[in-house]
Amino acid sequence: MNKIGDKVFCIDGTFHPSVTEWANYLPLDGQVFTIRSLLRCPHTITKEDGIGYRLEELKNPGHTKDNNFSFSDWRFIDLDELQSYYDLEIEKSAPVLSENGFK
Repeated sequence: MNKIGDKVFCIDGTFHPSVTEWANYLPLDGQVFTIRSLLRCPHTITKEDGIGYRLEELKNPGHTKDNNFSFSDWRFIDLDELQSYYDLEIEKSAPVLSENGFK
């Protein structure tokens, strides 16, 4: 589990189009962020309970007292785990070899 001050890497910066109606700044794939705070909160669209990260680098003026949204923890991976994540993604997408060549 991540904690305040940890660096995280965004692996899913895809948002429902309605999010842009109330958020000026969103995390994008490949960006690194610092966790400012952690919240237990429902997902904005699905209402499922989860953990949200407030990010030091993203401020959305006028939204809350401290101008921050929280973003679902599943959108990020700990920066220390980044290489393992990409090794796994490459392995999953690599062609499978058979005795006669590629399958």
